[in-house]
Amino acid sequence: HGAMDTKPSIIELAKKTYGSLHDRTVLLVGAGKIGRMCAKLLLDSGIKKLYLSNRTAERADALVEELSGEAVPFEKMDEMFGKVDIVITSVSASKPLITKDRLMESAGFREGSPITFIDLGVPRNIDPAVADIGNVVLFNIDSLKELNREIIFEDGTGEEKAEKIMNTRIHEFDSWIRE
Repeated sequence: HGAMDTKPSIIELAKKTYGSLHDRTVLLVGAGKIGRMCAKLLLDSGIKKLYLSNRTAERADALVEELSGEAVPFEKMDEMFGKVDIVITSVSASKPLITKDRLMESAGFREGSPITFIDLGVPRNIDPAVADIGNVVLFNIDSLKELNREIIFEDGTGEEKAEKIMNTRIHEFDSWIRE
């Protein structure tokens, strides 16, 4: 393992809530470079169904056609909150796309059943207050950093070396996101 790549750690974060991703449904918001990478990783990990939403419907349709899944119109995204187990966001937005109020008011949202949100947006796509809702688990870029740190220390790698590796990986991921 050593310095675990950031990309597979997205799958590890998703597994933290459910263990296995088999029989899990995922809504992926964003069909750009990161969305494409996530879609491939999720499908390879054996998820039951992938839903993809993007501001530009053609982009979502193209990615679904290339890989697998079902495109969901961007304006109907809220309806999916009650149908999926995991929501991953990776869109360019100046303010959070998903807020606590929006989630609570969405027709599809179900209280009680756990739902995991993974926010890969820089700046954030999901308001941190979403985590205040009882059945919501929220991960973000900082969660990825922490997960990588845990994995490195499990291997018994020294703290100084781990910090150096983490800083390199974080810089690489940050540069990759901004491409």
